[in-house]
Amino acid sequence: MKNIVLIMFLFISFYCQSQQKVISFDDAVKFGIDIKKFDEVYKSAVDNDTTKAVFKTVEDQEKLQNAYGKLLQDFNSFLAKNNFKWEKKTCCFQRIYFSPDGSIDYFIYNFNLKSVSQNDIPPLGKQEEFRKLLSQFIKDYTFPVKANTPFAQCSPTSYQ
Repeated sequence: MKNIVLIMFLFISFYCQSQQKVISFDDAVKFGIDIKKFDEVYKSAVDNDTTKAVFKTVEDQEKLQNAYGKLLQDFNSFLAKNNFKWEKKTCCFQRIYFSPDGSIDYFIYNFNLKSVSQNDIPPLGKQEEFRKLLSQFIKDYTFPVKANTPFAQCSPTSYQ
């Protein structure tokens, strides 16, 4: 069983490194990528049970949240500089996987949320443009908070 998990993780790593580090949840499912396997490698940045979290103290969690907010602001600025505009408020759920040094290993996002009307999901062309710009953005972005282990942070986000 461990060999199967290892092979699957290596396949996922190879796929994401050779193709893209940014992928929609729908494409991950289509390509057979089991996101739950990522969560075995990337520990949750925060958790109600601090023994399960990478950032355990209130001070460290506050630093993480501030840095995460800045990441989202920086990405929105990057989109604006690249003349990317949403036609309307767009909801997205994202899970970002970080290396201990703050580089972004993977960024998985989902526009197809149960709480969102099908009419509010961006057209595929807009989603592809978003993916391309996000791929460019994370290539050089370093998260300012470091850790001793790979970690993940997720959140719903509303893009304007």
